[in-house]
Amino acid sequence: MARLIYTEEQIAYVREIAPGTFNREIAALFNERFDTNITAKKITALKRNHNITSGTRGKGPGKNPPNKIFTDEIVAFINQHYKGISNTGLTKMINKQFGLSLETDQVKNYKNRNGLDSGLKGYFEKGQPPVNKGKKQTEYMSQEAIERTKATRFQKGQPPINYRPVGSERYDKDGYIMVKVQEKGRHQDRWRLKHSVVWEKANGPVPSGYVLMFLDQDKTNCTIDNLRLISRSDLVRINQNGLLTNEPSLNEVAITVGKMLTKMGELQKNDQSH
Repeated sequence: MARLIYTEEQIAYVREIAPGTFNREIAALFNERFDTNITAKKITALKRNHNITSGTRGKGPGKNPPNKIFTDEIVAFINQHYKGISNTGLTKMINKQFGLSLETDQVKNYKNRNGLDSGLKGYFEKGQPPVNKGKKQTEYMSQEAIERTKATRFQKGQPPINYRPVGSERYDKDGYIMVKVQEKGRHQDRWRLKHSVVWEKANGPVPSGYVLMFLDQDKTNCTIDNLRLISRSDLVRINQNGLLTNEPSLNEVAITVGKMLTKMGELQKNDQSH
């Protein structure tokens, strides 16, 4: 069976959500985002090939595995605040308190594994008033809890200490440049691979079944002249035959050869079917 070829965006997404998340959970999130049907075993192989770790053990929810991302300090914070607050709200509090960028699903999965129930149904029944309606803060929160919330409050106009404006750049763990493209939304929507953004501005979205290649093999050279759009099939042929070098002119030839090999394979398959 041919080895699956993942795009840079897919690899970056797995690396982003992997901490504290089991492979079966990563597979479910991955399939939902990219409309695929890969298994937890495929995620295991992807992580191994790209040196990605989750810091989890065991088979998944219900095993209560140790978890590196949720330190004792974070666990204590969750235990103090999870009741009466949504997963989204709790995630925001954790990220502000500890300067993290956790996904809501990571916090949700942690709570499920440890049997933590916020008591919220996820909706308000018709005619049901909010639990704190008409009450002072001191009536539904202890003084100790109120004091703890002060650490996560922002003064009016005060940006978070880890705030970075749109247009900011950083490197991911694979050496690709990420650029912030918007203020709101999920982390993976706010931060995108720079070479993908550069390509889309000039040519539109990358079609299904295609990937972007750095002509000089330098991940940090995101100029439009250094990017080439090739099919996954052509990339497989190129990699199978070890055709890539650090010389752009030779890689142009490699792309042409890859296309020829793909076409030859298609013709041979058609001949065998007749």
